[in-house]
Amino acid sequence: MIDVRLGGALDKQRFAPMQVRATVESLSRGHGRFETTKSGFDAGPTAVLTFGQFTVVTISRTVGLVDRALFYANGLDPRDFDLIVVKCPHTEYQMYNAWVEKNFNIDAPGATSANLKSLGHTICARPIYPLDGNVAFNPKPMLYRSALAWDRKPGRAE
Repeated sequence: MIDVRLGGALDKQRFAPMQVRATVESLSRGHGRFETTKSGFDAGPTAVLTFGQFTVVTISRTVGLVDRALFYANGLDPRDFDLIVVKCPHTEYQMYNAWVEKNFNIDAPGATSANLKSLGHTICARPIYPLDGNVAFNPKPMLYRSALAWDRKPGRAE
């Protein structure tokens, strides 16, 4: 058993960490591969902790959790749980639809909220969509070319 503080690391002004006494179920380096993009991720030193009826995957580095890969990389199958909370507004929730009775998209408070007005952004050009009312959103596509070596065609000088 360890005493640990969870959460509140990225938004210390509004949210205090939660103190828990937990059992360390597993430790990993936090490496994995996303199901959707097949690209790798590095969540840094990672621990799976349990306390009460909760199992929490704690990570050291921010990772965009777009699918179930973080669970699988740490020996967990989301189907084994009664409730899964993924605190990322970009998670592909449909990946859980095959076995869930209900799937909810919730706005968990904190730095990962998709509700931009709740984040307190003040240092930006104003007015700006969607923070200010009556501001139109007029997207203009811009094309960029990847500079990554693996994206280049073989035998082509650049």
